[in-house]
Amino acid sequence: LMANFDNDQLIILFESEPKAPIKLSGKIDIGVYDPTFYTAIDFTEDAHLQVDGLPPTCTSKVVRPNPDEAIAQNQKTLTDAFFNDPTGTDMSKIFATKLELTCQPEG
Repeated sequence: LMANFDNDQLIILFESEPKAPIKLSGKIDIGVYDPTFYTAIDFTEDAHLQVDGLPPTCTSKVVRPNPDEAIAQNQKTLTDAFFNDPTGTDMSKIFATKLELTCQPEG
């Protein structure tokens, strides 16, 4: 974990590993978000969001959701969640930049 304060922004660099090995098969989405929605997490360059050592049968791409589309697609659930439990929404998850892995079976 490294942190730097630059131009009135706190920039934190980190690496993470899954708790258990992930079977690389089909489509896998990896993302980082703050469930409290108080912290904006952004990757300034797509190259900063990567998985090292992927087999050649896997491809990866960075997906940055369009905020207007995300709200439109989740309008009903977001409205219901806000009025029923304003602290329990996954609102930040739908806006999170993700790394999408697509892996074909080896062989």
